[in-house]
Amino acid sequence: MSLVQEDIMTRLLVTLTNYVELLISMIREKDQVISKKNAVIDSLTEVVSLQNGIIAALKDEF
Repeated sequence: MSLVQEDIMTRLLVTLTNYVELLISMIREKDQVISKKNAVIDSLTEVVSLQNGIIAALKDEF
């Protein structure tokens, strides 16, 4: 393999490595977004549960 071919192969490998690292980073960010969305959903579920408890208590009172 000539030096030019080796240089091209090395550059390709570096470029592919950079793309893989970028994809891994994007996947991690996506996982963080999903975790945050799940936390919001959990919070909203708790709010609805509290509202249902308040409604039930008000129905019992009246």
